[in-house]
Amino acid sequence: LPATTLVGFCYYSMFYGCKSLEIAPELPATTLVNNCYGAMFYECKSLVSAPELPATTLVSNCYNSMFQGCKSLKTIYCNTSVNTSYADDMLHDITSTGTIYIKNGTTFDLSLKPDNWNIHYSYIHNDNFNIDAVISSGSTVSYGYYIDNRNGNISIDGYGSSGNVTRITGVYNTS
Repeated sequence: LPATTLVGFCYYSMFYGCKSLEIAPELPATTLVNNCYGAMFYECKSLVSAPELPATTLVSNCYNSMFQGCKSLKTIYCNTSVNTSYADDMLHDITSTGTIYIKNGTTFDLSLKPDNWNIHYSYIHNDNFNIDAVISSGSTVSYGYYIDNRNGNISIDGYGSSGNVTRITGVYNTS
């Protein structure tokens, strides 16, 4: 699906009920329109990984029910902030465990997250230092860090606000 310019409802329900679809096509559009991907993969019970969602401009209902009923879905990659006005029921009736990967500086409305899924926030501060935080529940991840250039030690401190952080890691790359 090479289209980068979309019209309303253009892919609405395109693969609705395709129970043997395992790999979704790429969705290269970066500016979305009303209901363009609504219910696109509804009830695709064999779909394991969602296509990357590279869109940076969203509109009402663009992702509504997009993956509803996809019982095998394990991963979703979002490049922009997603909330219920864009994605109501996007992940409704997902029973498998999985992870939603959120790009640096964006948010994902936790009311959309299935209970048994994790959200993985990745924050890149510069070319040499990266912090990843995985939160299983709650609304935010807060963290702080500093690098002591005298000895190369890294100090990382993190916590979840209204939730449990399951992992915070830091990596300093000297190359």
